[in-house]
Amino acid sequence: MAELLHVDNRIATVSSAVKSVRSGEVVKLRVTGVLPGNRFRVLWGTRSLIAESTLPLKAGQLVQARVSKIGRALQLQLLTPSSSQSSPSPALATPSQALTAAFIKASMGLPPDVELEKMSVLLGRCRGRKNRLARLYVDFFSRGAHPSADFLEWVDMLFHGRRRQGRNPPGWERPPGASECAESFSEADEDEPALVSLLNQSPARGEHWCFRSHRRTLGGKELLLTWKVRQSGQPAMALTVRDGERELEFLLEGLNPVSMTVYRGEKTEIPEKNWEEFCRRLALKKIVVSNTIRDIELSDGFTAGSGEVG
Repeated sequence: MAELLHVDNRIATVSSAVKSVRSGEVVKLRVTGVLPGNRFRVLWGTRSLIAESTLPLKAGQLVQARVSKIGRALQLQLLTPSSSQSSPSPALATPSQALTAAFIKASMGLPPDVELEKMSVLLGRCRGRKNRLARLYVDFFSRGAHPSADFLEWVDMLFHGRRRQGRNPPGWERPPGASECAESFSEADEDEPALVSLLNQSPARGEHWCFRSHRRTLGGKELLLTWKVRQSGQPAMALTVRDGERELEFLLEGLNPVSMTVYRGEKTEIPEKNWEEFCRRLALKKIVVSNTIRDIELSDGFTAGSGEVG
């Protein structure tokens, strides 16, 4: 049985989108929300649409579909695997796949094949997590910049720190108290790097993100915190916290409720009791946390989602 999506094109935003496609054309969509009655909110380019399907789609999932019928309802045939089928891990994606997923998640159209190939070669020369570097690359591209591989690596290090080699640093002798945390995080910020200030002021196509990176001393240990805040479209925020080799990332998106996905580095251990209490407290604030803590290698550092494309 064909796996189909049905979009009511009587809605004005859909009607304008339908005029730009032809039967047989392949389009890429991102599922941004799950609604009652087998309905989903999907992002098509910069347009937010409502689709109906019996498929078990999930928020954050990226799908590729072929336009199979244009009428009162736009019919799309799914080409990428459904969530119930196995698919390659996005952490093992090629540079081209990582960039394609990054362009879709950033609500941008793909560049010409020749341009995408040049970007893929450059990304392949970068050292670091390809998903994160690809999304950072696309953010620069959206602002009209064409960074070198060395520059991309440098900005990634500025935001997330350099991985330290050696054994995992010991934990705190005692957990910092509430007053100690409040005092540390209320300290005056150091001057913002000129590059970060320039990025925040630069206009971008698609989504517009602002950045903030600073260091704090807590319990005698230095923490590097990087904030990314989406300033257009659906609200979203990413927070990356690094203490030596230990690393946690919190990706939040949406309103009423807010959804949060948590990622951790290989050297980061979280006791189950602490995790359950963390989820319980956030639930009281209407923040829905994903059931499991994911491998940080799967994160692009901006928004949650598999990053899978066909």
